[in-house]
Amino acid sequence: MSRLTELTAADWRLLLAAVLWLPVVRLGLRSLGLRRVRRLLGLSAGREGATPPRQLAEPTDRLVRAAARRHPLSFTCLARALVVQRLLAARGWKSELRIGVRSLGGTLEAHAWVECAGTPLGEGPEVGDRFAPLRSGAAPP
Repeated sequence: MSRLTELTAADWRLLLAAVLWLPVVRLGLRSLGLRRVRRLLGLSAGREGATPPRQLAEPTDRLVRAAARRHPLSFTCLARALVVQRLLAARGWKSELRIGVRSLGGTLEAHAWVECAGTPLGEGPEVGDRFAPLRSGAAPP
């Protein structure tokens, strides 16, 4: 999916949805906070749904990242992860938001990503080694 001409109609719909959702989620995080945004997006903890096959979930993540890179606004990894999770949920697929932290040179850093069946999307499997994931109960419902 490196070229726009290679995108299918379904890919275009996902890309458009990402372009529209990214600023909404960004604004929501700034004004309402994570807990309320997750609730408004229908991303409550323990949500039922099927786990998507990796070959279907990965393109969603790649398209959201592409939309974020080409968008005039900048987006945090948290906003991108929430949009990925929302787009997966719209298809009835279950995913988990992960937030991890690390100390690098005395500075605390955080990173957010989405996992499906314990596998990070758009991240190497070592993301959990680089960033210590907060326990699942620590993430707001």
